[in-house]
Amino acid sequence: MIKLGICMIAVFLSVIWRKNKWLFRFLFLLMFLMAAGDLTSPDKDAYISYYETIRSINIHEDVEIGFQALMVFAQTIGLNFSQFIFVYVGICFCMLYRLFDRLSDNKAMALSLYMLFPYILDADQLRSYLGQLIILMGIVKLVQSKKPNVIKYLCYVLVAMLFQESCAIFVIYLLVLLDKKKVRKYILILSGLLLAGRYLIPVLASRLTAFNLRKVADYFTNTAGKSTWIIYALFYLAVILMTLYYGSQGRLTARKRLDDMIDHGDISLFEGAGNDVLLKVNMISIALITLIPINPHFERLLRPVLMLDYITLTNMVGNRLRYKHEYVIVGSLLILCLGRFATYLLGGGWESYIEPLFFHGSII
Repeated sequence: MIKLGICMIAVFLSVIWRKNKWLFRFLFLLMFLMAAGDLTSPDKDAYISYYETIRSINIHEDVEIGFQALMVFAQTIGLNFSQFIFVYVGICFCMLYRLFDRLSDNKAMALSLYMLFPYILDADQLRSYLGQLIILMGIVKLVQSKKPNVIKYLCYVLVAMLFQESCAIFVIYLLVLLDKKKVRKYILILSGLLLAGRYLIPVLASRLTAFNLRKVADYFTNTAGKSTWIIYALFYLAVILMTLYYGSQGRLTARKRLDDMIDHGDISLFEGAGNDVLLKVNMISIALITLIPINPHFERLLRPVLMLDYITLTNMVGNRLRYKHEYVIVGSLLILCLGRFATYLLGGGWESYIEPLFFHGSII
């Protein structure tokens, strides 16, 4: 209860001290220690089984080869499971820190929003977490590059697939190379194809030895009620539409002119052509939302762009709330993320995610 209370206090303090580096570092360290000490959440039971049998079984069909290679290496150097998790989470959080440190102006607030959601899921779903962080780095390269490098981005996707094979779908972000009119056209086509994929992909997967047929087929079977996927879809849609609206209005550039006393670091890379690419990434992400009604587990595919949107939207807020759009952004994000966190706090996620992370951590 103490850790949960501290995190909630940190969330509300971050609304006031949005740029405070010490608050950011404190919350970041607390989140790392909780995630590294979480050994009782749902996926951990499976990971423990994999880790204990990895040396006696050549290949686990349910686990990507990259994650298996890390487990074998960890056992080779004598790490037990808890030490392996500590190192693995440490790698993930080093990547996360670099992204926030380089890109975020209001670091404390952006991190607190991430803590509310989707951190509680990422701390459990470690394979997809590392894959998503790798994809996020690739998306940032696409956004920041004056001329996006297709080969380099595909390399990010391939590496991410070593830890979560569903990351293959992120090749669709290469549509950012097209103009906006074509992107809108292909979003409609892609959305239709993804919905049809519920019936087509399991059939095609049987022809592809690179994929596990049962896993793919399971993902294209709806495993949750209508109310669940509607909450998921509306949450992501709201954040993406906010980013598209304020990004297209040039709010990021406008706020820089109005408050040039703030040190933005690398944020200038999100202006001009970079901002245009970021908007296209969000437009394409709307197509991925169409997968959520098929299976709510597909919501994890939206997490990379969600983190990027947290950073982008909070960067539009100055030291003091002086403009209407700043109040709307802060209030809307806080309500959305607190509401999303509450669905786990008050709903079925308590035993699976809240209790293991905030109450049963073995480190703190």
